[in-house]
Amino acid sequence: MTKMENSAPNQDDDASVTLPQQPEIRADLDECLNYASWQNSVPFLKALALHNHTAETLSDLVLSMYTEPEFARPKQWRFERIKPGTSIQVNDLLVDLDPSYLNGLNEAERGQVRFSLQQGDTRLEERIDDVRILARDEWGGFNAMADLLAAFVMPNDPAIGRILKAASEILARHGHSSALDGYQQRDPARAFIQGAALWSAIAAEGLTYTNPPKSFETVGQKTRRPSMILKDGLATCLDTSLLFAAALEAIGLNPALILVDGHCFVGFWVIERTFNNLIETDSAEVRKGLAARELITFETTLVTNRPPSHFEDAIAAAKLRTLESAADEFIAAIDVNRARMAQIRPLASHVESELKEVPPSAGNVAIPLPSLPAPGELAIDLPEEKPKTPEGRIERWQRKLLDLSLRNRLLNFRSTKQTVPFFCPNVPLLEDRLANQSSIRVISLPEQNPLGERDAKLHFQKTGQDIHTEFAVSALERNEIASPLQRLELDARLTNLYRTAKNDLAEGGTNTLFLAVGFLKWKRMPEDARSYRAPLLLIPVKLTRKSVLSQFHLRHHEDDVRFNATLIQLLKKDFDRDISQFETDLPQDESGVDVPLVLDQMRRAVRDIPGFEVIDEIALSTFSFSKYLMWKDLVDRTEHLEENRVVRHLIRNPDKPFESDTTTAIPAPQDIDRNYIPAQLIHPLAADSSQLAAIMAAAEGHDLVLIGPPGTGKSQTISNMIAQCLANGKTVLFVAEKTAALDVVYRRLCQNGLGDVCLELHSHSAERSQFYSQLQKSWKSSGKTNASEWIKVNDRLKIKRDELNQYVTALHAVDACGWSIYRGMGVAVKYHTREAPLLDWDDSIQIDEQKFETLENIIDEIALTFRAITPNPALQSITKTSWSASWESNLLRTIDSVLPIVSALEAPLRNFVKSIGLEETDDYSLKLYKQLRILAGTVQEAAREKLRIIFDKDFSSLADQASKLKKEITAYQIAQSASSATYGPESIQRIPVDDLDSQWRQANTSFWPISFFAKCKVQKLLQTYAIAGVSDPEKDLPQIRLMQKYLTNITNSPLANRTPHWNGLQTDVDELTSFLQRAEQIRQTIVEFGQATNSLKVVSSRLAPVIIDDSTDHRLLSDAQALIDANQSFIQACTEFREIAGGHLFEKEEPRLISSTLATLESIKVNRTELKRWVAWSAIKQQAFEHGLGVFVEALEAGQIEPEGLRQTFEVSFVRWWLPQAIDRSDTLRQFQRFKHEDTIEDFRRLDQLARTESATQVRNQVAHDLPQPDQVPRKSELGLLRHQMGLKRPSKAIREVISGMPETFAKLAPCLLMSPLSIAQYLPPEQALFDVVIFDEASQITTWDAIGAIARGRQTIIVGDPKQLPPTNFFGRADSDEENEELEDYDRDLESILDEATASGLPLLQLNWHYRSQHESLIAFSNCNYYENKLITFPSTVTEDRAVSLKHLPQAIYDRGKSRTNQIEAETLVADAVERMKLWLTLPEDDRPTLGVVTFNSQQQTLIQDLFDQSMREAPELEWFFDDARIEPTIVKNLENVQGDERDVMLFSITNGPDEARREIGHVSLNFGALNRQGGERRLNVAVTRARQELIVYVSFLPDQLKAERTTYQGVRDLKAFLEYAQKGKSILGANTSEAEHEFESPFEEAVASAIKAKGWRIVPQVGVSAFRVDLGIVHPDKPGSFLAGIECDGAAYHRSATARDRDKIREQVLRNLGWEILRVWSPDWWYDSQGALKTIDLKLQKLLENSRSEQATHLDVESAESSMKPDNPESTPPTS
Repeated sequence: MTKMENSAPNQDDDASVTLPQQPEIRADLDECLNYASWQNSVPFLKALALHNHTAETLSDLVLSMYTEPEFARPKQWRFERIKPGTSIQVNDLLVDLDPSYLNGLNEAERGQVRFSLQQGDTRLEERIDDVRILARDEWGGFNAMADLLAAFVMPNDPAIGRILKAASEILARHGHSSALDGYQQRDPARAFIQGAALWSAIAAEGLTYTNPPKSFETVGQKTRRPSMILKDGLATCLDTSLLFAAALEAIGLNPALILVDGHCFVGFWVIERTFNNLIETDSAEVRKGLAARELITFETTLVTNRPPSHFEDAIAAAKLRTLESAADEFIAAIDVNRARMAQIRPLASHVESELKEVPPSAGNVAIPLPSLPAPGELAIDLPEEKPKTPEGRIERWQRKLLDLSLRNRLLNFRSTKQTVPFFCPNVPLLEDRLANQSSIRVISLPEQNPLGERDAKLHFQKTGQDIHTEFAVSALERNEIASPLQRLELDARLTNLYRTAKNDLAEGGTNTLFLAVGFLKWKRMPEDARSYRAPLLLIPVKLTRKSVLSQFHLRHHEDDVRFNATLIQLLKKDFDRDISQFETDLPQDESGVDVPLVLDQMRRAVRDIPGFEVIDEIALSTFSFSKYLMWKDLVDRTEHLEENRVVRHLIRNPDKPFESDTTTAIPAPQDIDRNYIPAQLIHPLAADSSQLAAIMAAAEGHDLVLIGPPGTGKSQTISNMIAQCLANGKTVLFVAEKTAALDVVYRRLCQNGLGDVCLELHSHSAERSQFYSQLQKSWKSSGKTNASEWIKVNDRLKIKRDELNQYVTALHAVDACGWSIYRGMGVAVKYHTREAPLLDWDDSIQIDEQKFETLENIIDEIALTFRAITPNPALQSITKTSWSASWESNLLRTIDSVLPIVSALEAPLRNFVKSIGLEETDDYSLKLYKQLRILAGTVQEAAREKLRIIFDKDFSSLADQASKLKKEITAYQIAQSASSATYGPESIQRIPVDDLDSQWRQANTSFWPISFFAKCKVQKLLQTYAIAGVSDPEKDLPQIRLMQKYLTNITNSPLANRTPHWNGLQTDVDELTSFLQRAEQIRQTIVEFGQATNSLKVVSSRLAPVIIDDSTDHRLLSDAQALIDANQSFIQACTEFREIAGGHLFEKEEPRLISSTLATLESIKVNRTELKRWVAWSAIKQQAFEHGLGVFVEALEAGQIEPEGLRQTFEVSFVRWWLPQAIDRSDTLRQFQRFKHEDTIEDFRRLDQLARTESATQVRNQVAHDLPQPDQVPRKSELGLLRHQMGLKRPSKAIREVISGMPETFAKLAPCLLMSPLSIAQYLPPEQALFDVVIFDEASQITTWDAIGAIARGRQTIIVGDPKQLPPTNFFGRADSDEENEELEDYDRDLESILDEATASGLPLLQLNWHYRSQHESLIAFSNCNYYENKLITFPSTVTEDRAVSLKHLPQAIYDRGKSRTNQIEAETLVADAVERMKLWLTLPEDDRPTLGVVTFNSQQQTLIQDLFDQSMREAPELEWFFDDARIEPTIVKNLENVQGDERDVMLFSITNGPDEARREIGHVSLNFGALNRQGGERRLNVAVTRARQELIVYVSFLPDQLKAERTTYQGVRDLKAFLEYAQKGKSILGANTSEAEHEFESPFEEAVASAIKAKGWRIVPQVGVSAFRVDLGIVHPDKPGSFLAGIECDGAAYHRSATARDRDKIREQVLRNLGWEILRVWSPDWWYDSQGALKTIDLKLQKLLENSRSEQATHLDVESAESSMKPDNPESTPPTS
């Protein structure tokens, strides 16, 4: 079979190496194979290729494969040909292995695979490869066939049935169900006990251990089938592991084979799950499964011990091999269930079982099963199925809160390092002392009462008193309490408890430190060997110390003594014993709780329960009631839960989108200025538009989720939200689990005058004295003030706000054409010097966006097409706009026909020129040609019409004579028509007019009849001249006289007989005139021609004979006719060309007509291939002229502009036409004045700040309670009882009782409560009236069941948090034993938060986007890029290279893996750096000292650093100022799990993890980073790296390149590497979306401004920053290139994007100035109108800033010099500063 050749040369060949001169066979084979390989379709032949190294083409090739021995069938491949230097890859790689051969192989053997390449009978090449053929039951080792190990797990082997039968019987004998049902019951304990039964069953087989081969785990070994193991009784560690795995798989449990260095053991999942990978090479995954109690591993070889070890011992032994300290020995875990998913099947068993039923010997009895694990000791089978009904959901929440498992320290208390036992013989006295607020010092009994040489027993025998008891009693009298611990251990435990209680108070808002008095020792079953202890009375206390040098004292915490309520529920539920009376009313004595009576009553209550005993012990430890109290609150208020809309939704329809009852839409940031007047915005602190949108949404009653990324002002927003809601008449419950979150909001409210209307009820504030003090202040602070100032300020503020909004709207409003005025100004000022055609469009023309786009497209097409054509004058003759192949053919044919006609024109033209006497030339201009053509026609016309008259000298006057002649003839005709008779012209001259006239006159004077006869005579005589009619002398004689006159004039006319048209009186004057006109034209033609050619005399002389002599056969006439004929053909040809080409063949001013025309035609033919592009150019030209863009075409063709940048040129032209009109249409911009606008901004800022100040007064006015004064209330009233308690030195009523007793007035005194979920359950009675609004902060860290009770306390819900930050942690839910489990801290599962559930339920989402915390943008840039899609608006710092995040590499540091889990050198270096900084900061004024925080990767490193800080404070007590809890922000040391919510100026981050001692030399870094190694681990990293305001220093013992994060699937680890690279290298690794390298201008306007300022000598960096907000132009300080002198803000897109006037004109600049920026403003209308004036203003301001900076620097240097002269010399380097 022939494969396709690869013509590409082989890339592996090296030209410098001599190539073999024969073909090469390349084969990749599996190095070993066995029956399992065949059964599971493992490819034996992985790749096969031929390469032709010869210089010839090889053809008709056959490649054969044979094996020796014949474990595979022979195979052949055929190839037609292979060209020289090419390869063929074979695709058919299927090799038929012989399963019979492989199945029958008992021992491994060496095999060979032979490849032979032949061409006919000639063998060209041969290749032989060695392989290992393994026996059927042989595994090839991890390197060769890791995944196939699962094939040797054989659950169907006959021996497995025997084991399962025995296991079933063992289960039955021990009282368990005999069913081997795997995970069907979904009970981890059930899965565990089935595994234990298998252990017991196999232990009864009496197996013997045999050593495996050396390094079997990598090179492999033969395995024994289960049947063989039980038959022979021998097994290696691999055999026992495979046997157990087979049995586990057979009963339906998921097994895993664990391979470590030189060993193998097995594990199984107690819940139905698997590893993420078939071959899991990360040992952390195993530890996570163990830590989560989901995976059980056990050492299988212990089953071969004599007697066999117990299952618990096997589990403990295996755990040692999975510790982090043994991680180097770990190879992999093979997940059998995953292997089955991958179709790796168990080996088939082809032999009959040879097992016989042999009764076990006496020594092989099945060992007992372990006790069934108690609830909580194993993981809950996941995934948990969420309930589908409302009742089920409530029941689930309640179940999650009530922990009755043995993980609860209130039920299973053990003495650990978290507890301090006390020796106190007189517990009632201790309780009384504490109740009386005595401070009791904690002492060490061995130290304070050492026995020395004394003997305690002897002392007792002598005195009857215990030596320690005496001392303890006397110590208590001195207010001391003794512990049996040694002093060092006691101090360590007390310090640990002190820190834990302090942290618990901060994290959970409640005290967790209690003195446990009395314990109930109890058992689950009377026969159980194991017993448990549960504390009974819990006295709330606190540890105090004045300094780290001082001893600890114990004081009572102002809270009630409690009985263990969880124990009450356990006894009620599991033992049917009700002692609920202890939950409410404890027996009292004169000093407090009657301790002996309580313990005595408890003894009586449990007296008849077997295994129960009350013991008198006392211990100090931490306990949490939070879950129980919240459970109790949830149970008590179940009927009221649905009064909250969100809770109702979560109960009824959590899977459906949330439907709000609120009818108004949630406001967007852009709606704030549009929809609200300033007087409606009542918030005392500054707020950006995203915050205001959330505030107003809350005020309008919306339920919503508010996402608040780090540093976006959540606390400030919540403070404003509370104020706004209070101002709207709402009561508010603010809830947060962390004390810090509550404190910061309360502090902000207090700073703004609202502390009196808010009541803190959590942590220290929940002490009775604090509670009453706060209520008292609120009671006294009532009273309203006049609101007129508030109204007045806000009215003025609205005017200014609207003015500023009108400006930005007018500037950036998009006109119908798609342009804003700002854009137009930018183009105008940037290109003010560019030459651009003037658009002479009428101002009335309307350009809309579509039309403008059309114009731009035409311009682009013009430029594109113009660039495509080759300039050719000949092609100008073609103006057609549509090309086709047929058209082009017609054009070329036409040209071919025109060419000879043009050529034929030359001879007639020359002949005619010669005939008229002109000098001959080689060509003639178009103008001359036209004159010659006209002259020729003129000659012909003159000859035809006998126009010799044109040569008469008086010809110029003949036209006037013709006109005169016409008048004379007309007058004659008029006179004739006036006569009575008609007289012929010939008779007119003969009539003696004078005689007849005289006779007629005489007759008239004679008398009648003489007169009569005389008249008759005259009449008769006159009649003889008439030719018609009757003469009338009286009438006719005057007319005849006139006719005689006119006739004489006519006869004597100069025109008489000079033209053929003369006929005397009958001359047709019009025709004569026309003749003269033609003659004039001809004459004029001749004259003009003669004058034009300076040859008038010559031409006239040549023409005269023809015209004068009337010669019709003159040669000149024939030459003229020839020219006329040739011209006719020429014109017809040109017409044909024009009709098809669309244009003329020649220019109007063509100087060489014939040669040019011929050249044009020839050029068109030669450039035929240009025609198509030229026609396109003609088309776009036509389109351009139609759309008024002809000026651009003309300018292009004239070379005045270039096609490159034509669009920009067009925009410049357009802007110059459009912008003045657009500005004139806007009154705001037309009337703009910079000084007025800036004054408006200043007024706006001042009024806005005044409104913020007045808003607190407005809030207080709204919540004023108008309650009577304390001295005016009745004693028995609610307020009277409150007044009574306030007057007591030690108030007797609990807080809950007081609140419950004030249903009418409490909300008036405290319209806003700040509480934790626990304090709500603890202090608010179930019947407490609902709050209008519940605001829940840090919601990402609290589960739904923890939050639901608090949320249900209000009608409206605001859930605040960040899904990218810490998820809920099981903070108070860990068992006492968890302290010893180093893995649980890292691998405890994240839980779903109320934030997640609310978001998933479709609550509306709002997000805060303005980041304020980081004073350097680099502090947030990593998280913004990796977690917030760069959507956070951050503000750049004033340094040009922002490196506030740095990495401190400590290559010598070692991580103590698997032991202390600390990094000593890293901790010491960090603390030393911190101490150095703090000592330096002590020289600063207190208010100027930076704050500092430390975050570590785990709690062990946290403790180590805390200890090192304590030691530093012992050595330098002045450092305690930084750690003083009285400070608002003392120095903190936190870990990943509890640092959220904290922030400091400087943060030091200890990575802790790194190379350990064993891996230090090779630089290997484990991929186990604790909590980062799980889903969502990156959220912890996000929190850790966003805590700093000024600087973050990362301490790490390895470099980022050493961390092979690509090998892990966990995002947290990969992000850690990326963050370390960021800390090491800076922003360059974040990608293009945050890079500052390009520094592109945002608009042409900014570019123009920058160019002008740069010309003044300033260095400019545009667009400073890495987020969506950037400073438009940064002016680099001339003296300090690393920082900016100032920033210049324009009013461009960023300015316009701001949603409100406050964002634009106040907050942005305010934040920048707080970061050290000096901000200057450039207003585009001002710059556009007077750029030089605006530039001068900016330059002067910059010069002034520079002058001030230099002055300050000089002053600073003088001060430093003076200070240094006063100090002693110090050789040490200066400590670093923040």
